[in-house]
Amino acid sequence: MSLKAKRELNSDLNLTPFIDLLSTLVCFLLISAVWLQVASMDLKQSHGTDGGAPTEKAAVDVVLGKPGVATVILKMGTRTLNRSEIKAASTPELVLELQKKIIAYKNLPAMKNGNIESVLVAPHADVVHGDMVKVLDGFRLNGISNIGVKPSAGEK
Repeated sequence: MSLKAKRELNSDLNLTPFIDLLSTLVCFLLISAVWLQVASMDLKQSHGTDGGAPTEKAAVDVVLGKPGVATVILKMGTRTLNRSEIKAASTPELVLELQKKIIAYKNLPAMKNGNIESVLVAPHADVVHGDMVKVLDGFRLNGISNIGVKPSAGEK
């Protein structure tokens, strides 16, 4: 018998690369599972293109000026229906006045169904973040789900 005929059948497999590959795949799958959950969130854009013919939707633009001052503009499509300025001594009073103004806008005869489709808020540079959140919460309490924030330069 020759040496070639007596080959050994047991050979050592190097499992280290397979374990490395397996641990990399497990990490990748765990991380990607989190992003699958985030990708399924239902989000709406307050303003944008619908791709269809323009419709007459009611929208409110709110310009938050210096603390305690806000300008509220009601628009129907491209037309401006109403413009008013609100002045208040504190942020809770301003939020209350904005809520009253939204309710008044919903009851206007020019409003076909009483629905305001969206609100776009443009804050001044001096507006505190906490006050901005209170204003946005006030709109959410009135049943408006499409709320957008427009950055503005605003003078200091």
